[in-house]
Amino acid sequence: MVRLFNGMTEDEIIESGKTFSVNSPQAQARHIAVKEALDAINGGTWESPEERLCFLRSVLGAVGKNPCILEPMSFVAGKNLFFGDNVFINSNVTFIDAAPIRVGDHTMIAPGCVLTTVDHPKSPAKRRGFTSFAAPISIGRDVWIGANCTVFPGVTIGDNVIVGANSVVNRDVPSNSVVAGAPIRHIRTIEDDTE
Repeated sequence: MVRLFNGMTEDEIIESGKTFSVNSPQAQARHIAVKEALDAINGGTWESPEERLCFLRSVLGAVGKNPCILEPMSFVAGKNLFFGDNVFINSNVTFIDAAPIRVGDHTMIAPGCVLTTVDHPKSPAKRRGFTSFAAPISIGRDVWIGANCTVFPGVTIGDNVIVGANSVVNRDVPSNSVVAGAPIRHIRTIEDDTE
């Protein structure tokens, strides 16, 4: 493992919230391994659903019981994706998971969504070299994220939330909320009828 900055590995730099380059040799090597995993997930032929699930669990951080994960999917690390039980991930969902993305039980993510933990400096000079930093995303239980939504780095979405299609989630969302828009605005509160 290569030590880069103050004795830290690239993974440790990312986890600490410090800036890193998405174009470093370590990132490029990881990209090749991830591409192989994505090719297998998105284009592989599996003898059984159990075989595919076993492979997903070997590549991702965690996958709970009874997942439904449709192809194609995309991620940059895989090991930073943590899916609870009965999660539904529709087709063409992109996870920019330099930092952890946690998805709670019974949550549904519609087609075309982008969940990105990566941001970039505002300074043009500091962005050179593809400089980035990452912050985790946390999504609660029983959340429904509509089609073509974007979830920003560092966002926490509470339980029982509905995010309207085409929304930009640029801030935290409290539980039992319906939000929509670009950027999101609160539409109404819903009753928690889960037991």
